[in-house]
Amino acid sequence: YPLCALAVSDERPKKREEIVIEQAAMEAQLLEIEDKILKLMASSTGNILDDESLITALNRSKETSNVIEKSMAQAAQVMAQIKMVREQYAWLSAMCANLFFCVADMGNVDPMYQYSLDWFLNLYRRAIDRAEKTKEKNNTSA
Repeated sequence: YPLCALAVSDERPKKREEIVIEQAAMEAQLLEIEDKILKLMASSTGNILDDESLITALNRSKETSNVIEKSMAQAAQVMAQIKMVREQYAWLSAMCANLFFCVADMGNVDPMYQYSLDWFLNLYRRAIDRAEKTKEKNNTSA
């Protein structure tokens, strides 16, 4: 639903992209922690329970992992909210897609009525910008 994404991006600009980037960074950090632990365990000699540096690294890794998990849980909540907002605009996206194809078919009537997707998207953006802002969205499918 590209039209839905345009409408949602007006309401929550760049939030989804930021979260995706943050989640990727957190996942990479978790992988680094796992690799570090595995490297320390592989290089450890003797009883691993007696290796103070390994135990310290494990404790720090556990704390960092807990912080990352909390951040990822918060990000998941925000993503769920964004998904809910997108679902509220799904009807709009479907209606606008139908409208675009009606406008595109007008070129079959007379070549003078040929309009591009860019023209339609600009019209759509202007309509969003000029629309009255409300606090509550209605799920109108009629």
